[in-house]
Amino acid sequence: MAYPELNRVILRSALRPDEGRLVNPIDVFTHEVAHIVLEQALAQRGGAPRWLSEGFAMYHAREWTLSGQRVIEETTLRKTFLPLNVLMNSFPADENTARVAYAQSFSLVAFMLNEYGQKIFHNFIKRLQAGDDVNAALIHSAGVNVARFEMEWRHSLETRYSWWTYLPEIGLFWFLISVGFFIAYLVKRHKSHLKEAQWEREEQIERSETVHDDSFPFWDGDD
Repeated sequence: MAYPELNRVILRSALRPDEGRLVNPIDVFTHEVAHIVLEQALAQRGGAPRWLSEGFAMYHAREWTLSGQRVIEETTLRKTFLPLNVLMNSFPADENTARVAYAQSFSLVAFMLNEYGQKIFHNFIKRLQAGDDVNAALIHSAGVNVARFEMEWRHSLETRYSWWTYLPEIGLFWFLISVGFFIAYLVKRHKSHLKEAQWEREEQIERSETVHDDSFPFWDGDD
């Protein structure tokens, strides 16, 4: 737990209550220190937007897990993104929706750093320090407003994730492969039956012609 106003971090347990697994205390400490650094930097404006605070802390603690990856994949494929303005002050109380909020927060910060670069990200923080709201800070630092930033972020996810990349994870991939093989077998079997039927017809025609020739033998005698 981070207390920016006290410049203090308290680690209570190495067991993550929501997942029932042990966590690395160094990662937790890094996460909470990142909270303190950012919140103190933006204390004059009342603190950082919630998505920025959580995403920044998760990014620096390298807390991107497979479960978070699945959440952002499912959110992208189902197009059930939480609007950025919903994540400014607080996160949803519902556990599943909160997971989406955390996953999106990490993804948003990672996108900004990877696509725009550290210099623009630092300028964004400085604009927030100067009193800009998120929209103005983005315009002055990155040249995009909130709507454009959010659209570019979503587009990057939609380009990266598709149902074809997700099928193996949800167990449908091998099912579809099996269906494909079965259909191919049926097509091949149908073609084989057609060919056998054609051969049978040709054989019947040949037999008919043979019988016709034997019925009228060549007469080599006298008239």
